[in-house]
Amino acid sequence: MFFKQKINSDGKLALLFGGVLLLLIIFNVLSGLLFGYVAADVTADKRYELSQPTINLLQENKAPIIIRLYISRDLKQASPRYGAYADYVNRMLNQYVEYGHSRIKLELVEITPYSSAEIAAEKVGLHPLAITDSSHDVYLGANIIHASGAALSIPVFDIKRKSMLEDDISRSISRLNAPKAPLIGIISPYFNVASSGKVIAFNDDWPFIKQLKAFGFRIKPLGSSMAFIPEDIDAVLLYYPLALKPLNLYAIDQYLLRGGNVMVMLDAFSELKFTENNTYDLYDSGMQAFLQNLGVEYYNDMLIGDLQNNQNVIIDGKNSSYPLYLKVYSSQMAAHPITARLHDLKLNYSSLFNFDVSKSKLRSTVLYSSGKQSGILPAAWASQQSFATLKQKIKSEDMQFPLALLLEGNFPPFYREPLINRSELVLKMPLFADRAQKEGKLLLTGDSDMAAWSLWRGGSSDGNAQFFSSDNMLFIRSALDYLSSSDYSNVGQKFLTQSKYNLKDIIRMAAEDQNTDQRNIILQQLQDTRRQINQIFEASYTTEFDFSVGRQQKIADLQNNELTLEQSLKQIDYKIQEDYHRYRKYFIAAMLILPTLLAVLVVWCAYCCYRRFYRLQKRKKFYEKNS
Repeated sequence: MFFKQKINSDGKLALLFGGVLLLLIIFNVLSGLLFGYVAADVTADKRYELSQPTINLLQENKAPIIIRLYISRDLKQASPRYGAYADYVNRMLNQYVEYGHSRIKLELVEITPYSSAEIAAEKVGLHPLAITDSSHDVYLGANIIHASGAALSIPVFDIKRKSMLEDDISRSISRLNAPKAPLIGIISPYFNVASSGKVIAFNDDWPFIKQLKAFGFRIKPLGSSMAFIPEDIDAVLLYYPLALKPLNLYAIDQYLLRGGNVMVMLDAFSELKFTENNTYDLYDSGMQAFLQNLGVEYYNDMLIGDLQNNQNVIIDGKNSSYPLYLKVYSSQMAAHPITARLHDLKLNYSSLFNFDVSKSKLRSTVLYSSGKQSGILPAAWASQQSFATLKQKIKSEDMQFPLALLLEGNFPPFYREPLINRSELVLKMPLFADRAQKEGKLLLTGDSDMAAWSLWRGGSSDGNAQFFSSDNMLFIRSALDYLSSSDYSNVGQKFLTQSKYNLKDIIRMAAEDQNTDQRNIILQQLQDTRRQINQIFEASYTTEFDFSVGRQQKIADLQNNELTLEQSLKQIDYKIQEDYHRYRKYFIAAMLILPTLLAVLVVWCAYCCYRRFYRLQKRKKFYEKNS
């Protein structure tokens, strides 16, 4: 009797401990899924560790550098999201200290409102965070000071640029170490260099130019009357050139023969240009004969449609793939320093090139190309068609078209004799070159809108921080780095390529999926309305603009429509938040109930198994005793 009671007691105790242990394991697993985060760096790009370009930069750095990190003391109270991001930035900077081998020092400066620390932060160029619900300015930025006394600031660590955090820091350090900043000459109708001498669309405040300066380049406009390119120009960027004159081509030709470096962003159909006047004019850069002399055929009247790699737009009220808005992935890019750290590019109405290797001694590299299921359409016809028509008409030709071409080597001359005989210009210009004196570089792309992506796709509300951390801008930056032979660091974006979601993310995505289509439709309508308003106001800057009563009424109607759409968007966002909280309650309730039921079921099954085992053992002993 005692033996039986002992076995039952020990068995029940073991089952009790086993059940409790199992319950704790299940509860912790579910809690980890719901609230936990992975601390180990298991990402393909090692987002939480410094990349090799940064490590090389720090190992080669010989000068002492101080990184002064400014953080508002109450940042976590003002914004828990930015408070967590500040910890992430701090951890990243500590790795710079570790790899810097005592040459990198990190100083933390806590800012309280209206203090001397806040005044110091403003003096070095820091900007307050865009947090509207705070009663005072809050800061998260850095000032990097070189031993030479030179300094650079990162005004704001914008959480939208999280994927670019290491790149921003490393590039700033490399800029301080570089002997000089590369000088880039810009030729573009959008940069106050139109033939009329007037600004067509943008000026020195053009965000594209601002970002090039933020990357560390010095910018020099080159006007339409230029007869030669100064020798101190490290590289020239022709952004959407229009009807270049023989004088301009002569300057470019002589520059290449002297070992110059040129990037040309052509475009068969610039959507940015089209939206200014809603008409299509056959695009002519004036470079056709110039490129043919190099063995390059540029098709300025054809557009690429990629059925395999495309972007999504709203077509007939639905989110649909659109083959003339291309996405180019790393698998379609060359293993070249310009494209080595890019993930994908977004192109719009891109045109194509053809290079005849047999007719040229230049080295050629196709930097990126379309997908393998691509076709072409006439640009003039496409400009008159709707998205839906173009999607139906494009057909795969099972071809892959080159979209960006890099040529290097000794360029053949386009002009066989001097074009300029005026004495006042001849005295200023270098001696005429009738053959290549040094190897030059020429990079051609078939789309200019990739640099204005945020401007025509939704305006500033699209988030310039996200656009200027996109691979579109990184491609242009890497190209100018390569052409100008700059010493700047290039880390690129770091993505979580192997995403691991917890249940909070899954719940939020489920709530968003319920309203995605409606939200996208309203967002597209809102962007279209804002674009129309911007077009009217831009047109009002010209003297020919008729600011009539009817046009004023149209502006008022558009602004009322904009307000209505904004309210609708807020209502959808509020509904998403409500759905998220409701779904989360369901999951929390399930997390509490299911583990308990599962533990009870496991304990019951274990107990039943134990009882069966005990009876078999008892029966076995009975037979052994009686035998």
